[in-house]
Amino acid sequence: MARGGRQMPSQKDLSSSFHATKAHVQRTLFETKANATVLAGKTSHLLVSFLSTVLTVVLVLAVSVFLYGTFYYAYMPVELHNLPVHLQFQPCPDSALRCSHPVAKVELKRNQKLLQGQPYSISLKLDIPDSPVNEDHGMFMSCLRISSSKGDQIGEACKSSIAPYRSPLLRNLETFSYSPALLTGWSSQKQEVHINYFSNFQTDPHAPAEVITVEIQSKHIQITEVRLEVHAELKGLRHLMYRHPWFSSFLGVSTNILILSTIILVSWARFLQPEETETVCELSEAKTKSPTVETAQEKKPKDPKPVATKEVLSTTKATPAPEVTPAPEVSPAPEVTPTPEVTRVKQSLGNRLKWFLIKLLFKLLLQSVMLFILAAIVLGSYEVVVHGLDNPELLLEAAKEDTLFLAEFVGEKALILVDLLKLMKIKLYG
Repeated sequence: MARGGRQMPSQKDLSSSFHATKAHVQRTLFETKANATVLAGKTSHLLVSFLSTVLTVVLVLAVSVFLYGTFYYAYMPVELHNLPVHLQFQPCPDSALRCSHPVAKVELKRNQKLLQGQPYSISLKLDIPDSPVNEDHGMFMSCLRISSSKGDQIGEACKSSIAPYRSPLLRNLETFSYSPALLTGWSSQKQEVHINYFSNFQTDPHAPAEVITVEIQSKHIQITEVRLEVHAELKGLRHLMYRHPWFSSFLGVSTNILILSTIILVSWARFLQPEETETVCELSEAKTKSPTVETAQEKKPKDPKPVATKEVLSTTKATPAPEVTPAPEVSPAPEVTPTPEVTRVKQSLGNRLKWFLIKLLFKLLLQSVMLFILAAIVLGSYEVVVHGLDNPELLLEAAKEDTLFLAEFVGEKALILVDLLKLMKIKLYG
């Protein structure tokens, strides 16, 4: 007993309290560590999901902008080609006159090619000096020919032109008004003659326009500069994309984002769906198999051997013969005849196989029809983009040619595949 009537704790109590405190501290530390690991796992999962979402959104946006830019570059023509034309002629050896008409050839570069199905207006702009020779010359003829790189002529047009008339008083007033600019060289006395050859020209898909030949059918006219102007007559979607670029770009990028997001969501749903369907199928198969096994076990014919043994025992008890004779009554086990349930199972298996083959054939037929429709849509869209909707007869003819070419190509590849299969069969069995 200690002072004041209190009993001092013993060594055993101290050690037990120490162990309890130690266990409590260890349990607290373990729980804290577990909570920290769970919180860290949730945080890392949340961070990874956030980063994956951000990267997916950025990727979808970048792909959408890239697809719209590619479509704009492939679908939209250059609205204006302003090409310089350098005329050449054969000079006369004995005089200052020209012995041939001025001629020039302009070869269109890769970024200047005319799109198929797009109408163009082609014109020529002549800068002629305001000289007495051109004033007295009067009318002159000029021709423009369009051909392919192989020399096949696609289009030709010839037009007559004349310089606009100006009276001597108007010339004097113009000279006096523009005298400072004429003296400093900022301006020159010249006139512009604009000649329009084609207003709705469309290139041939089988022979694209690549060479433009300009000929001035006059040996006396004086020309300072010649420029070829090719304008694209934009209509419909091209007109909208060119005249309203911000609205069309927003609409195109939004459409691409919607399509890509739908594809991603459907793919993710299809990726998560098979596990659930497999478990449901396994459960349904287990449920369907269990009653058939039970019925087969219940309807199994009983073994007649116990009855035979009882008869043998009764005969042995009734006759006190010392010799034990073999039991002739015991007959061999009868063969188990197929029950109606077994035949039903076989018939159900046959029906299942038949329905499986029918479904497979129907599925192949449906997929072939869908593939044919998809090919028709792709070919029709391509021909509409190339030729436009202005000439339906040309569109149908081009689609027919593409379909025949595709059918011939598929037939050739199928024959090659059949020959390869025959060779493999000969090598394996021959």
